[in-house]
Amino acid sequence: MRAVRVLSTSILCALVGVSAHAGKPTDGDGNFVGNGYPSGPHYNLNIHGKGETFECPEENFYLEVTVDGDVSDNIYEGDLVKDCPAGYTCVETTEQYYGNVINLPRDGS
Repeated sequence: MRAVRVLSTSILCALVGVSAHAGKPTDGDGNFVGNGYPSGPHYNLNIHGKGETFECPEENFYLEVTVDGDVSDNIYEGDLVKDCPAGYTCVETTEQYYGNVINLPRDGS
């Protein structure tokens, strides 16, 4: 019995000193490979079950800034924005935004 207690205490002490951290997926060169969804310690994803009469909201697409305007407002060429700021030139992208909500059909509606 004493041997089991000593062994389990030793294992517990060894495990307490080890921490595990999940890393972001990367390719062979160390570049981040994600699925395009935001990530971070404070990101919440809301999944809602909707009835069969629910209609998805209209598609909204990000705009990409193509020409720098006043750099004092920290908006630069290549930035994605929801509305093109005054004094800038923007083009629509194929990247949609809806917020952090996914609506799914609900079974048994």
